[in-house]
Amino acid sequence: DDNVEDLGRTYRARIAQRAGIGSLGETANASYIVDADLENVWWLGAAAAALGDDLRAVIVRRDARATAFSCYKTAFPPASGRMWTDDPEDLGGRLKAIRALEDHWLATLPENSLKVVSYEKLIGDPEAVLNELFEWLGVDSDCAACRRPNATAAAFTSAGAIALRAPAFHLSGLEGWARYEPFLEAEVFPHLGLETEAEEEG
Repeated sequence: DDNVEDLGRTYRARIAQRAGIGSLGETANASYIVDADLENVWWLGAAAAALGDDLRAVIVRRDARATAFSCYKTAFPPASGRMWTDDPEDLGGRLKAIRALEDHWLATLPENSLKVVSYEKLIGDPEAVLNELFEWLGVDSDCAACRRPNATAAAFTSAGAIALRAPAFHLSGLEGWARYEPFLEAEVFPHLGLETEAEEEG
């Protein structure tokens, strides 16, 4: 479909412009481009149609409690459209919908276009997980910015900017929710309806 192909070309051009990539492919500001928009999961089907074999999407799965806590404690600006993070019932519904949609894409999109990465395994053994991920992506394994994103001079403007400046792959995010467990167990976790990653693997 011509419209889908136009969408793919427009997306590539805009991403290249943001990264400083010239018309001949030379790179001024970036060696690799990562589009980490929080809403990408909703558009993976369209992305697959528009980008074809070029699509490489990584689904990072994390303990549901840690994901919920991370969203709930973050003060997203009203213009972000993420006010669902402020209400435990809305938050739980959104996270369940995201997991269901991820499972749908994994079952229907080409196998080589999606890869699931465990957040806990990434933090616990980043070298092993990154080496496997880089091989799948076709990324240079010596990419320093990929292994130490906190050391880059690039500007971060997302809600996770502070975390991105912290030492890479730190352990503090794994069970930060545990300090607030009584409140979360009463107000937030009942709406998740998700097994934890540990329970799924067990």
